[in-house]
Amino acid sequence: MCLLISSARAVCNVPQPRLVCAEYFKEQAVVIAHLVRTRYVDPKKEDVMDYHIYTMQTERVLRGQINPSFRIYEENSSARAGFEWKEGERYLLFLSYSKGDKGWELDGCGNSRPVEEAAAVLQEIDRIKGAGNADGGEISGEVWFDPGVTVIAQGSGGTFRTRSGRGGRFKIRVPAGVYSVRAVQRETPFEADDFSYEDPRRVRLVNGGCVQIRFVLASQDHPTGPAEQLSRRFSAAPR
Repeated sequence: MCLLISSARAVCNVPQPRLVCAEYFKEQAVVIAHLVRTRYVDPKKEDVMDYHIYTMQTERVLRGQINPSFRIYEENSSARAGFEWKEGERYLLFLSYSKGDKGWELDGCGNSRPVEEAAAVLQEIDRIKGAGNADGGEISGEVWFDPGVTVIAQGSGGTFRTRSGRGGRFKIRVPAGVYSVRAVQRETPFEADDFSYEDPRRVRLVNGGCVQIRFVLASQDHPTGPAEQLSRRFSAAPR
């Protein structure tokens, strides 16, 4: 877990940094838009957190579909964006729609940012778009502080394996398709970190895309089996 201490801090999923090639395909829409209006809402209820609503005007859609005018919902919590919102400013936004909150949301630890700070991210998006006919994608991540662990990806494109290197980091290049990924070491059980971006039981790779996973040592006191543990954690884990 990564804790960024600032006026706009966020509790981050792992591993970090968030790869553009992962977030681009994970989120429902990627757009450039400018902020028209900001509205702060304080429900004044003990069990309901205050929040902001940002009304945005779409300038350019890079992926997905979104209305010319849309709203971003942002709780006043550790999940908020790591930048300051300013009316009239243009932003590059990676978004998914929340039916419960009736608004679009972004990953505060992702690649959303003011356009004037987004040159490198936009270059990476151009590279991804140009890789539409590329041969597969990449599974990357880390086995937390544990080098030399075998990581196996098995799925529609075949079976692939590698070993974690310095800092436990690993990468596996695979054909586009659906895979399950596991970390294997004799007498050392591993499981997905609670804050891992992806559920390793099922990851989908597209040409030019990537996914991020982090494994940690398995807890010895879980009352349930590994499959049920994963299911519960990933259904409840924050974005």
